[in-house]
Amino acid sequence: MTVMLVLNQDVINNFFYILLSIFLAFFLIEKKYVPLHRAKPVLLIAAAVSIVLCMLSPIDVIANCVHDMRQIPFMLGILYGGWPIGGILLAVLIGFRTMIYGYTMISTVVYITMFVLTLFFVKPFARMKSKQRVRLATLLYIILATVAAMQAQLLNNFQITWSYVINFILFPAAGMFMIASIVETLRNHLSFSNKMVRLEKMEVVSQLAASISHEVRNPLTVVKGFLQLFKMDGLTEEEKKRYIDTALIELDRAEGIISDYLTFAKPTSANITTIDVKQEMQRILDMLRPFAYENSVLIHEHLEECSVKGNVQNVQQVLLNIVKNAIESMPNGGVLRIQTKKTRNKVIIHIQDTGCGLTSEQRARLGEPYFSTKEKGTGLGLMVSYRIIEAMKGTIEVESQLGTGTTFTIALPVPLCNKAHNVSPKTNKETVSSL
Repeated sequence: MTVMLVLNQDVINNFFYILLSIFLAFFLIEKKYVPLHRAKPVLLIAAAVSIVLCMLSPIDVIANCVHDMRQIPFMLGILYGGWPIGGILLAVLIGFRTMIYGYTMISTVVYITMFVLTLFFVKPFARMKSKQRVRLATLLYIILATVAAMQAQLLNNFQITWSYVINFILFPAAGMFMIASIVETLRNHLSFSNKMVRLEKMEVVSQLAASISHEVRNPLTVVKGFLQLFKMDGLTEEEKKRYIDTALIELDRAEGIISDYLTFAKPTSANITTIDVKQEMQRILDMLRPFAYENSVLIHEHLEECSVKGNVQNVQQVLLNIVKNAIESMPNGGVLRIQTKKTRNKVIIHIQDTGCGLTSEQRARLGEPYFSTKEKGTGLGLMVSYRIIEAMKGTIEVESQLGTGTTFTIALPVPLCNKAHNVSPKTNKETVSSL
């Protein structure tokens, strides 16, 4: 008696259809193309498609019996999806089996039996660990494939040979082991990715909460101290005024910190207008010129006419933060070069100083919450600036060398109306030249 394992193109096609459907389903879920609460319908479609494709590529045809790997996605669909998905897969399996090969009582009985028996293992399967699930799915396949063969033998005088046992019970069981292992690996990877995302969000929230409490507590402590001093007897009006002014300044600082965090969380999208970048930059420089003179910083500016779309207050905040930081980086004097220019698609703003510069590690951390190179800095200014530019669909690039200086390059998209305006004069000029 010769027993031979059938391993042909149809076998490969069957496994390929099943694996392709599984990988595609998990890809759609992981990449968020499909919401997590709709994962089961996607897995249902994947299992149904693989069942139909397996039936369209039969491995071996014996009298009154068609063989393929359709039982693998059928059983996995029941184990992972429960009776609703299993019931739909049963209808798909019997329906397409009838359409492709015609109706037979034995196939209906076999698949209803598989469906009912597999349902008994759904709850235990859900409570198991990954390796246990793989073993259960493999063992269950062997049992149900054996039961199906015995039913066919009893109802249809089907002959069970060793070739049948090897090719359509043991070999597919090995395939079930492999595919169930892949499914569990993908499920664990997806679960791990979701946990990592949640942990990262919690870490950010914790950092922000700690940063807010730390930064707001300092001015509030000062306010509390001066209010306690204010209760002392014998204070002069001048001392009372000084205490009140100091407390108000610290309250303003606390309010500014909270405003910065709110801006970081959600840059305002209201009051979007066309902003004259040259005009706003000149306004910021006029505001900071006394501070620059105080630090012996010379300002060289080369400003071209250009405009962007955005919120004026946000753009002013970005320019103020970066220019002020540049001046502060030159406590012993230096040169601050400001340039604005317009390309075809972008407005470019260069802010270059000759200050202390940054290391590569410091440059990489710019814009992170609560990171600052200044002794008393909070890091909120640059964090907010990065968030605002990002919301405006722009970019910030930083070049710096320790002891040489730092250059901030801000690129913002040109408004559509400006693009049209740029094209029009060129077109008119070409027309005049051709005439």
